[in-house]
Amino acid sequence: MYLQDDFKKPYPFSPTIAINIDEVLETKVDMLACHVSQAYEWLPHNGLMDADVPADPKQRRDALRKWLAQQAEVTDECRGLLVKSYGLDGARTVGAVEAFEPCEYGAKLDRESYRKLFSFLPQFSVQVQLA
Repeated sequence: MYLQDDFKKPYPFSPTIAINIDEVLETKVDMLACHVSQAYEWLPHNGLMDADVPADPKQRRDALRKWLAQQAEVTDECRGLLVKSYGLDGARTVGAVEAFEPCEYGAKLDRESYRKLFSFLPQFSVQVQLA
């Protein structure tokens, strides 16, 4: 699966499923914070934000959490996908999301493989275009 990004070439990201990550957001921040060279050196350097990385460890983690929360903001496109998986009421409560698109690497995804990969969703009614 491809994880959401802002690339436009060779074609824009086109998600087929969105996952509520509210319950694991802090765990994700803690895990990313362990990758010092990636989270506090490469990513800021790549984004031309080297000067914005705090020296204090707590402030670093707070900045990383803020960045990750921005990456996980619920877009209109994701909200529609969340409704398909969590229902209208469930989708309204989601604050942080990860969206995915199938990629051509690995096994072909069919309805059964989606059910297996995303069995943790409260209702499985994902409507995907299968190859």
